Amino acid sequence: MKKLATFIIAALSASFMSAQDAQLVVQKVDNGNAVPGNTYRVHVLLPSPQHTLHAVFGDDESSMSIQSTQPFYQHQFGGETTLDVNAMALDLAPELAYDSWLTIGAENSSDNNLWEIGIDFNGFNSGDQLGVQDGAWFVVPTDARAMGDQGNLVLVAQLTTEGVATGTLNIQGWDADQTPWQARGLTFTTTDAHTFGCTDQSALNFNNQATFNDGTCEYPASNGNPNQSDVEASKGDQSDWQVFPNPIWENQFNVQFSQVIDLKEGNMTLDIIDMQGKLVHSVEIDDSYVIGGNKIVVQKDLTAGLYTITITQNGSAQSQQLVVQR
Repeated sequence: MKKLATFIIAALSASFMSAQDAQLVVQKVDNGNAVPGNTYRVHVLLPSPQHTLHAVFGDDESSMSIQSTQPFYQHQFGGETTLDVNAMALDLAPELAYDSWLTIGAENSSDNNLWEIGIDFNGFNSGDQLGVQDGAWFVVPTDARAMGDQGNLVLVAQLTTEGVATGTLNIQGWDADQTPWQARGLTFTTTDAHTFGCTDQSALNFNNQATFNDGTCEYPASNGNPNQSDVEASKGDQSDWQVFPNPIWENQFNVQFSQVIDLKEGNMTLDIIDMQGKLVHSVEIDDSYVIGGNKIVVQKDLTAGLYTITITQNGSAQSQQLVVQR
């Protein structure tokens, strides 16, 4: 008999490519001590704005697990997924907002078309670990929840615990051409949790406590001064390009454009500037840097810290932030 997870995943798409650039990012949520322990959200950082996420699964090839050194907090009015989180109930029971649950993109039951199959939630609902060898939670590929937010992030779990939570997930979705992709064996730990927010000091809503740029930066309108570069920095303008992975732990990152890179329009340069305003790396982009028509791979050994990546072409500059962790 065909395995349940294999059947569901195959029903969503017939064959797969590997998405090596997808990764998990953990966000620490301020729960105001409303419940015991800390609250974390696990997000999938998609490789580009055109990628979507459809399923989190475990099968006989790659099992999936979420566990903690202390029990997960489970609210009496909550459930295993956000289908059980009624937004109206939050007014009556504010602690429900920090329940532990699974999802694809949705924080509560509103406009939520999540499905799950083959998962035994009894242990998880009691605060214990979740193990999946033959099951999945998923949405159909055309569901709006499968799309990333302004930071190309898709929420897949919220976990509240007094301990350290860790996990191994397998995920799948579509790329820009609706070609199915999978990434297996992605891991996370809440010891690497970030404070989300705008990390760009030039933005109106710069947050000096943020350690991960979630794409929410807001900028003033151009002052029209022709002697200044009109830097449309980093919400970033996700319709143009984005940096991933971000943060990085290795000596390489990617810049993905939403359109094919046309170097005939003019020379393109990429600059890396540190927090002191020092130019630490600059390169003129030619065809040898371009992969697949719309991606640039940058290799540079950077020390830990926050950097600004600026790409300039035809006198127009756009910037985004890059976090380097060691």
